[in-house]
Amino acid sequence: VKDFKNQTWQNNRMTIQSALHTLVKENLRFPTINEIVNATKLSRQTITKHLKEFSAHELTQTEFEGFRYLQSKLLGVLY
Repeated sequence: VKDFKNQTWQNNRMTIQSALHTLVKENLRFPTINEIVNATKLSRQTITKHLKEFSAHELTQTEFEGFRYLQSKLLGVLY
């Protein structure tokens, strides 16, 4: 059951991230919840939960750890 929940969370996260990327790029601003709902077809509740819990979720923490190793390289590329 936990694996299914984790997979669902990851799928929703990737869907939301993709929509956020596209919407910010198109509109040059952070989208509203309604715009994200329309782009992802996910519920308002799911999107709100993901945005609130994103940095605290265990799967995100593992991903952040990987980026910490690359932090100086990533900042160098961005700069």
